[in-house]
Amino acid sequence: MHTIAVTSLKGGVGKTTITHALGVVLSESLRVLLVDADPQASLTHVCGIHSSAGRSLAEVLGMANDGMALKDVICPISTSLDIVPAHRALSSAELSLVLRAERDSALRQAIATLPRPSRLPNLLRKRTQPIYDVVLIDTPPSLGLLTMNALVAADGVLIPIIPEALAWESLQLLLERIDQVQRTLNSGLKMIGVLPCFHDDRLIHHKSVLEMMRAATVPVLDARIGRSISVAEAASHYQSVVTYAPENKRSAEYRVLAQIIHGWLRNR
Repeated sequence: MHTIAVTSLKGGVGKTTITHALGVVLSESLRVLLVDADPQASLTHVCGIHSSAGRSLAEVLGMANDGMALKDVICPISTSLDIVPAHRALSSAELSLVLRAERDSALRQAIATLPRPSRLPNLLRKRTQPIYDVVLIDTPPSLGLLTMNALVAADGVLIPIIPEALAWESLQLLLERIDQVQRTLNSGLKMIGVLPCFHDDRLIHHKSVLEMMRAATVPVLDARIGRSISVAEAASHYQSVVTYAPENKRSAEYRVLAQIIHGWLRNR
């Protein structure tokens, strides 16, 4: 099982939409668990899950009763796609993490309780719980404890970014924090790459910022995600654009991204 954190310090870059779409495409061939680690609960909402207090990631990370088991808050979305929903109470849970001895690794410990693939023959396996191939974590646009928990729990980090000058400044800060996590808390964390979002080939500024990133040896992915009203329309119907408008250009772009992630997973 591999865990990927989808992280950005800038809001409005399409991070939640990317996590959802990527989960939908990957679930066509893999068993996928989405984890909504953002108190805004946008991923939970777009998946059509109406989380209530008492059964969300907040209870898993909270101090009460030493936290609820992750398996007890998982909600099904489709045959091969599930979600750990978020709730606004997650903001309070983040504050309570400050008091925990291992405050940066609470999410990693929770994910570690999920069943792992077994080498035993199929007939000998106990499948009382789903066995996930990939966990995708949607994080808040900050460097708080929830984002830190996601980075410590992850094998890889995917960074959506709008290729603009101000975004480049925040990216440098995030890369510094990722380097710190790799050196001190999670040596297994790898960079999958930076994903240009709302990208427009006609804009010279977008091209120049991407060239600046490459010159600074930032791993910019070959995939690009552009703009489309269909993406917003899909969210209003609790769908990803991949299923809502499969012929849309954005759907094809998400499938290119999924191919890159498949390749990254095979090489792990």
